[in-house]
Amino acid sequence: MARLGDIIKSRRERMGLSLREFANICGLSHAYISKLEGGDPKTKKDIMPSISSLEKLAPVLSMSMEELLKEIGYIDYTKKFEPSNLKLLRNGMTYEQMVEDIAEKTGESIDPMVYEALEKGLDKNPSPLFIDVLAKYANVDHSFFYRKNTPEVLEYCRHVAPYTYEVGSKETTYTIKEDLKEFVLNPENEDYLRLAKELCDKKLNVKFIREVLFKD
Repeated sequence: MARLGDIIKSRRERMGLSLREFANICGLSHAYISKLEGGDPKTKKDIMPSISSLEKLAPVLSMSMEELLKEIGYIDYTKKFEPSNLKLLRNGMTYEQMVEDIAEKTGESIDPMVYEALEKGLDKNPSPLFIDVLAKYANVDHSFFYRKNTPEVLEYCRHVAPYTYEVGSKETTYTIKEDLKEFVLNPENEDYLRLAKELCDKKLNVKFIREVLFKD
């Protein structure tokens, strides 16, 4: 993943253009390009680009819109196991104690050496069955193990997204909160649901969508 401002600056300098010249080609203001490159002058933080500005920038950067979104991390095609979650779950127990606790609570046996290797990142591709055992043990959704988490997030996930299904089962069951269930079952919301599916199919980052649509 690359920073948008760095991509813009590198391309602009290769083209031998000033901020104003580059901005004119993009159809954007030079002040806006300057903020994208260097961040907000007051906060020093990167500013969130709008969809329309990205659409103007992409061809000048010799990228498709999809390529640009992927490059700056707003589209993620990969699902990478995060080993730090195993240490989070172990919470100070030895590996032997950990697998004994897992066996007691799930009825599934895991070799402590396997657990240790995964926690230390020596094995980067655990099987879906292993993930399912961990999810069942921790009472969280499988997606929990593909991002970094904190103890607070763990407790939150246990409450809002608990483990509800098993790998390989013929039927997948899950829990939807009542307000969402009413929304989904309301035929008047079909267009919203189709839009949500389109965004999901494009693998657009949810945080990015929220910040673009609901920014102050």
